[in-house]
Order: sequence, then C-alpha cells, then structure tokens
Amino acid sequence: MRRGALAACLLLALALPVRADEPAAPALAAEDWPLLPINDVERQELARDHPDLVREATSLGARIRKLVGMRAARKDPDDPAARALAEQEHELRARLAPLLARAVEALDDEAVDARLLARIRAVPPGPLRATRHAMGLVTFVEDVPEEPRALLAYVLPRVEGALLALEDEAVRRELERRYWRLVDYVLPEAPRAALHRRLPTSHQKSETALQHLFLLPGLSASQAVRLRGVLEEVQAQASPDQALVKRLQGEQGDGAGARRREIQAATHRLLALQRWAGTQAREILTPAQWQAFEAIPPRVRVEDRKATSVDLLKGLTLTDAQRARLATMRDGLREVRETYRRRRAEAAGGMQAMDPDDPAMAAAQMEMAGAEADANVEQRRFNGRVLLELLRPDQVVAWVLAPAHKQR
Repeated sequence: MRRGALAACLLLALALPVRADEPAAPALAAEDWPLLPINDVERQELARDHPDLVREATSLGARIRKLVGMRAARKDPDDPAARALAEQEHELRARLAPLLARAVEALDDEAVDARLLARIRAVPPGPLRATRHAMGLVTFVEDVPEEPRALLAYVLPRVEGALLALEDEAVRRELERRYWRLVDYVLPEAPRAALHRRLPTSHQKSETALQHLFLLPGLSASQAVRLRGVLEEVQAQASPDQALVKRLQGEQGDGAGARRREIQAATHRLLALQRWAGTQAREILTPAQWQAFEAIPPRVRVEDRKATSVDLLKGLTLTDAQRARLATMRDGLREVRETYRRRRAEAAGGMQAMDPDDPAMAAAQMEMAGAEADANVEQRRFNGRVLLELLRPDQVVAWVLAPAHKQR
C-alpha cells in the first residue's frame, strides 16, 4: 500500500532493478534516509524483517550525528582533535553506506529508482531539507504539462526563499500549505499521484486523510458503509494492543526483556492490522478512486479543496481586463453549476421525506455527498484555470506568499 496516510488514519481510525542504461544508484548518507518515500508501515516491516540491519544502521547513524555535533562545537575546525573526529565520521559513513543500500533493496519500492536516489543525494544540506526536496519534486515527476511546470518552476524558488526567511513555524506551515494547494489546482491528477509516491517520509502522513477518503468522487453508499466497517474493526482490534504498549513503555523495574518482547509482539499485531486495513480499503475503492486519493497533495485540507474562485482571489487586486475575463470564464460554468445544483436539490428533497432511521437515508446522504464531491472536482479545475490563464505569475506568487505578508 502506498498511501501511507490511509493506514495511519484507519488505526487512529525502496528499488527497481537498475537497467543497463541507467546510472548506478548513488550511496546514500544517513541524512538522506528521511528523504526517501517510506511510510510508517514500511518502516515497521523493515524493522520486523531485518532487525539486525536496522539496529546496526540506527546505531551508526546516531554515532555519526554525535561526531558531527562534537566537530561543530570545536572552536578550531582544523585542529588535530577535529581532524580525528572527521576521520572517525568518514569511517562510520563508509560502513553505513552499504547498510542503507541493503535497506533500500529490502523495501523494494517501485517508486524509488536510480534517478530519484541521485536527486535525493544531490539535495543541498541546510534547514528544511525534506520540505524543500518535497516541493521540488513537482518539477521532477514526468507527464507534467508545460504550462503548470513553467508556473511552478517560477514560484518554487520564491517560496523556498520565503520559507527560509520565516521564523514563525505556524506561518511557515501555512505558506507551505498554500504551495501544495497551488499544486492541487494546477497539476493533473496522474502526475499528482506519481508525485505522492515519491514524497519523503515527513510528507506521507495527512491528519485529514480520512475526511478526504469519505469525500472521493463517485463514492457509493455501499462503499462508505464498508469503509466505516473497516474503521470500526481496526479501532476495536487496535485498542487493546495500543493500551498494552503504552502501559509497558511506562513500566520500570525488572523484566525489561520480557516487556520488550511483549511490546514487539503487540507492535507486529498492529502492523498486520494496518496492512489489512489498507488492503481492505484499496479493494473497496475503484482504481480511479484510489488514484484520486493518492493524488491529494500533502498538507491540503478538505476545506482547501472546496474553496471557490471568490475565496481563491480574496486579497488580490485584478486589473479591469482580468475582471472582465473572469466574468466570462464564470459565465461558461453556468450550465455545469446548474447541473450540480439540481443534483443537490434532488438529493436534499428526497432526504426530507425520509425518516432518520430509514435504511435509504444513507444512500441519499451519499448521493448528496457525491454531488458535492463531483462539484468540487469542477471547482478545483476552474481554480486551476484561474491560476494558469487569468493571473500573472507574480500574482500567483503573491497568493502563495499571502500568509507571510500578513505577518508584516
């Protein structure tokens, strides 16, 4: 299962063979590991199936980080002690590289090939490394049309600069969310799904994934009921092991080995439950719905995907020509808007005549939600046209950077 956020939310409710014409995969360093597209399930499976490998790699990584800190604390970075620390670090990195290569092979994720590994290795060090890598992937994935690719290539360095200049973490998160909303609006679904499969670990989770799941276009009442059943089953089976792990982790005294074994066994049961939930969800959804789910960019909330062009343009100053063009574009949507208005009205009218306990009420509610979800797809497409066809690139940058401007 690739949409790692799905299994995580249900619980709370990497390598292709290198072809002869491909470059050899570069050796990863410890600091590159968080940039790999690994979700929580894959991490746990790797630790379960290759415990010695994970234990040794983790230990070497911790020792390397300690040596880096010791070198940074020295006043003279070229004194004998500092050089000795550098030699130790170099030795440990040489020991770590083949372990990381084995770990990547063990993950066996088709999204990770020599090209992506080379890109990860080339990401410059510095603050927000994973965030900047994730954002830059929009110009890395294939099949991105030229117009959105050019716009994102223009916006990206300006957003990176603003992120690095910001100190307020909340404003930084909001700015990043604006950027991913732009990606959601202007990129077609297929490259957005390909993008998701290459996002780093830090961008694999979504606190609102469950809400997105129940608002997928075309979701039927039967699918919704089955998804809720999976959720309830996971919650029921996970609660005892979650409580057990929490209690054992807080206990002190003798029997540390026995506690560790119990925690490990409970963790493996939770892992199996996660995997089952993801498999069940994928079987319930159609391939088109699964791709639509995968295609939702990180950080994007349900309310972001419901935003109208009025919401989108709030705070931006348009020229007279732009306002006239916008009016024409909106007029072109009149028939589409009327179609969805009728669908919602028909669903609402049917619900009014039903008793709350009527079994048909769930189907009517899903019809209403389905009409809303399909209308939201059209609205996001329109928002994408506004950003690509109506606004100048500098206006798009101003929209993305609006959270930072409010801080001033």
